[in-house]
Amino acid sequence: MAVYGSNWDYGDSPLYKDEGWDDTTSLFYFLPNWKFNVSLSYLFKTIITATRPKAEQRKALLPKPIRKENFVVTDNDTYEELWNYLIQLHASDLYVPIYTEPCKPSGYGSLLGMNDIAVNDVSANYNLKNLTALVLVIDLREIVTAEVHVLTAVTANQISVADALIGAFQAETTIIYPLFHCYLTQKERRDLTDKMTQFNLEFTEFEVYG
Repeated sequence: MAVYGSNWDYGDSPLYKDEGWDDTTSLFYFLPNWKFNVSLSYLFKTIITATRPKAEQRKALLPKPIRKENFVVTDNDTYEELWNYLIQLHASDLYVPIYTEPCKPSGYGSLLGMNDIAVNDVSANYNLKNLTALVLVIDLREIVTAEVHVLTAVTANQISVADALIGAFQAETTIIYPLFHCYLTQKERRDLTDKMTQFNLEFTEFEVYG
């Protein structure tokens, strides 16, 4: 089972903990500030050939598009630590949640021990259904529980993971995000006040050929 961690205190334990589900890859899931735009875009990389009648042909240079995610993080407690961590990330790959495709468990009560989780309608969640191997399960209560699991199946109203959840997740406060393998390609820091810092971040998927 790919478990990242559980029962972390939101205030004391940083959400950008420098370790990953396989002990070699970092996991960045510092939650975005939803007052700002959160976007996922696709890079296709095509070459254009023009002919004399001014027609053009496009040829794809990639077997599949590369994903980019942009979002803003604001922090008022550990901003120096976060900034130093972001500098380190330029030399490593990591997993980042696709925040544009949240998956909300339906119903109420504990999710402890579940492999098959009933969720809201995710039939339109393309990345979750087609391009995801790992998911982040995170409880947004004051005491944060978070785990990474291998995704085994997705239907319109249910997702299945390889091993049962071991954290004290509550359905009404839990969100499940697909993860994608990427690297940090852009970071911008703005000190809004002496106690509040804004980070504009961009993460780009690895180019995998073949």
